[in-house]
Amino acid sequence: MKDLVIKIDKSYLQLDVDKFNLLVVKPLFIFLIYFGVYSRTSGFVGFTGGQTTVLASFGLFMAAVIHIVFFKKSLKLSNFAFLIATFFVCSAVLPFLSTFVFQLAPMRIIRYSFEVGINFFMFFSIYYFVREKVITPKFFLYSIAFLGAFAALSYLRIALQSISIYRIYGLSGLNTLGNSFALGIFTWILIIYQKSSGDWARFKRYISYVCLFALFLGLLFTGTRSALIALFFGIAIFQFLGMRSKSFTRYVILFFTVLTLLIVIIALNIDMTNLLRRFSSESIIRMALIRFSIYANSVTDLTLLDFLFGRPDYYIFSNQEDDFINPHNLFLATIRYNGIFIFLILSLIFIGLFRKYFVLFWKHSNQKYFRVNETSIIILFLMVVIYTMFSGGRITRSFNFFITLGYAAGYFELFQNVKSYEEYKKLIV
Repeated sequence: MKDLVIKIDKSYLQLDVDKFNLLVVKPLFIFLIYFGVYSRTSGFVGFTGGQTTVLASFGLFMAAVIHIVFFKKSLKLSNFAFLIATFFVCSAVLPFLSTFVFQLAPMRIIRYSFEVGINFFMFFSIYYFVREKVITPKFFLYSIAFLGAFAALSYLRIALQSISIYRIYGLSGLNTLGNSFALGIFTWILIIYQKSSGDWARFKRYISYVCLFALFLGLLFTGTRSALIALFFGIAIFQFLGMRSKSFTRYVILFFTVLTLLIVIIALNIDMTNLLRRFSSESIIRMALIRFSIYANSVTDLTLLDFLFGRPDYYIFSNQEDDFINPHNLFLATIRYNGIFIFLILSLIFIGLFRKYFVLFWKHSNQKYFRVNETSIIILFLMVVIYTMFSGGRITRSFNFFITLGYAAGYFELFQNVKSYEEYKKLIV
């Protein structure tokens, strides 16, 4: 009888875990992806997109804490996850040295540290729930794909109501969707490739194509050139390392033929001259010259103390714009706002992540499912990095970067705990 009671208790506990994951964790995750990645400025029930992102990030983090305390009972961080946690702690705490070194108002640094904390909530909760198989790689990728398609269709509706287009600024005024759409496009390519070799209903295939083209048109309407560069770079690597498709060139030609026809149809009704001019060689060269000028100015004006300790107040929450320089580069921004020590930790994270995944990739390069998914994680992270090197610069607002980092770190630990190839296949697309 005692054994029977124990079994019932365990069953009840498992039911609670499943309900908690289904009713709390996954909805919060979807809110975070949609508002943090795709709709930063278009809010929910009276909250702005930014406020919704903060609430979803904090809620998902608290869900992770509850999960650890009541269901997991303990938490063990890998050395790599500990290194990333150290980066966040140092990024949030060390700026307070600025209050002593530069006699700055503490409240300005507190808000900066609060935003670093939000990024940590994003990273840790996604890392933890991916590692614990609550947010599976399949659920993660499909969320990125479908939420991106939903945002793109809403976006296109706004764009197609215009008479003339230069670039469309987000769902509610702010252009934050370029890199997000690029990630969504790549995720759809991954899904279509994975599904093409199996039994796939025709209507699902057509839906995937519609979503893919909607995201690509949405990306073009943002006028975000750095996101396009990241996307093309990512697709090229995916073909070379992951897909290795003999029909790749044929599919690329077919895709751009259909895309060109869609653009021509839209251009017959909407003036796209100014938008397309953004993608001309002259415009791209001019952008590159401006960017490199910003890169130089973002660090050459630093004093030795600035270089060592960083100055977060250089870019945040000030009515005086004299010292405002957005470096448009994640690495330079880290040096400018957080100092060389935090930059070195960030560099170690990059080196560690790519080293881990390239070792895995070469080990499984002849096994399709392993090779494709491990390559996709490298590419997703590379795309985010490329974008942040051209259009980043506000480390506390680089949500895509920290969400992707959490996924990559969690996936690696998940893979190490998978017992069989069949178990692995159930977790991926």
